[in-house]
Amino acid sequence: MAKSPFPPRRSYTPSSVSPPFFALPFVSRPKNGPPSNWCAPRMHDFDEACALGREYAGHVLQYLKDNPDAVGSNLLGHIAKYIDFSDKSETSGCWVGFFSYLERVLHHGACTIEIFADIDAAYVHYARSHASVEEGLDING
Repeated sequence: MAKSPFPPRRSYTPSSVSPPFFALPFVSRPKNGPPSNWCAPRMHDFDEACALGREYAGHVLQYLKDNPDAVGSNLLGHIAKYIDFSDKSETSGCWVGFFSYLERVLHHGACTIEIFADIDAAYVHYARSHASVEEGLDING
C-alpha cells in the first residue's frame, strides 16, 4: 500500500512533553527563522491541496476535541493570521479545503443546537470567565 501524502492522524491530548498546538502538522516552530501557524507545502494540484486542507481541518477539530479549554480562544484567528489569502497558486487549495471542511462541521454542529440560545449561554460563560480572570489579577501592582 502506498504511503499517504497526508500527515498521520492522531490525538492531541495535553502532555508535558510537547504542547499539542505546536504538534499540529501545519504549525511551524523552526529553531532558525520565523514561526508560523500556517505552513502548508507548495502544491501543484488544487484538488490535492484541498484534500490536504481538509486533513489539516480534521487535525484542528481533533485538537479542539482533545483540548476543550482552547475552544473560544480565537485559535482559528491565530491560524488565519498566517495564511496568505492573496496566493493564487494551487497551494491556495489548502486553505480552501481547510475552511470548507470547517464549514461542513460547523453546519453539523449548528443543526444540533438552538443557535441564539447558545449565544446567550456564551455571554454568561464569557462574563464568568472574565470575572474569574479579573479576580486573579492584581491590577493595582
